[in-house]
Amino acid sequence: MPDGGLQTRSLGAVRAGSAVVLEALRWPTPLGQSLRVWFGRGVEAARVRGPAGGLAPRGAVVAGENLIVTFAGASGDETVQVPLDGQAVDLRPAAPETGLFAGMNVLCAQRHREPAEAVADWLAYHADRHRADAALIFDRSAPGDDRTAFAEALAGAAAAATVGLRRLVLVTAD
Repeated sequence: MPDGGLQTRSLGAVRAGSAVVLEALRWPTPLGQSLRVWFGRGVEAARVRGPAGGLAPRGAVVAGENLIVTFAGASGDETVQVPLDGQAVDLRPAAPETGLFAGMNVLCAQRHREPAEAVADWLAYHADRHRADAALIFDRSAPGDDRTAFAEALAGAAAAATVGLRRLVLVTAD
């Protein structure tokens, strides 16, 4: 792969009481920055409330069983406090990587404990038959699994199979 091989990312998951915050992203808008927060399963919009003076929710949608809440006015690179169950939860938002796959024919998949060789074969097949030149894989294996060994094996298997991808990104979350 021309860009240096396998790239890895990890969601910034945080446990807040009985809730899980999967990730927080700063999102540029024409009027400044907003913040998008992805909550784990079971968090309802009514729970996203907190002390006065903090960030106020501007909108919420549900995707699958997960709540996504947008907040306005989250600027800079600092930690932000998001309301949940009447408390403030400290989050360090990430910046979106909107150009990571620009102009590429991208595969998007989930891995559920498949071995690296099987994933590399799948990548090679789609690169050859469907002209895929990039892939984003969400590793859904359990946190106790050896994800580092899988990532190393995938990088080696993909390189050995001359998969033909320009970019390969593996995302994990605890």
